[in-house]
Amino acid sequence: MREVIDEKPVTSVVVGEIFEKDGESPDEGIPPPAPNEYHINAILDVDGNGTMELVVDNTIHEGISSMVFSLDAQEKLTETMYCGCGL
Repeated sequence: MREVIDEKPVTSVVVGEIFEKDGESPDEGIPPPAPNEYHINAILDVDGNGTMELVVDNTIHEGISSMVFSLDAQEKLTETMYCGCGL
C-alpha cells in the first residue's frame, strides 16, 4: 500500500513473508517453506458500508486463499475475512 506521509510517498507491505538470507529457514535443520504468491484481486466495497476493501489472492503449492482487508479506525489495514483450501 502506498500513502503520503509528511509530503513523501511511503510504501507499506499489506501481506507477505520475510525469509532469511538466501531463503534459509530461521530454524536449523528445517527447510524453508515454499513461498506464497500474493496478488491484489480487487478494490471494492465488499460489505456495503461505503468504504473500499482490498481483496488479496494467495497461491502456494497445493493451496489457494483469498483475504479481505479493511481500513480500521486508525486507517490501518486489518484482515477482516479469509477463505482458503488446500492440502
